[in-house]
Amino acid sequence: MKRGCKMQENVAKWVVIPMLLLSVVIGLMLLVYGIMNEDIILILVSTLVLLTVPFVLLIHLHIWKTYHYICPQCSTSFKPTFAKSLTAMNFGEQRVVGCPKCGHYGLTKALKD
Repeated sequence: MKRGCKMQENVAKWVVIPMLLLSVVIGLMLLVYGIMNEDIILILVSTLVLLTVPFVLLIHLHIWKTYHYICPQCSTSFKPTFAKSLTAMNFGEQRVVGCPKCGHYGLTKALKD
């Protein structure tokens, strides 16, 4: 379970926290200069989304390439598609995905390749 937690801590440290700090700094700068209106807020939010989404996708691509999953029912080792892995709920080092062999859909344990 430590791998999943450490991975999430790294995501928070290198992506989420800098993006939040950047948004606070930009927001404060705009407030100081008194030009905060709806257009500026829309530009600020759009910029943060456009900067954050590629980082999150790259981090998930790394996770998808380095982990495989073990079915708790039939012990089959498998790797879901990138889209299924991206949209699946996760809990630390477990993810809710379906087994291709037995069809079990539920929490499956992630192991490093």
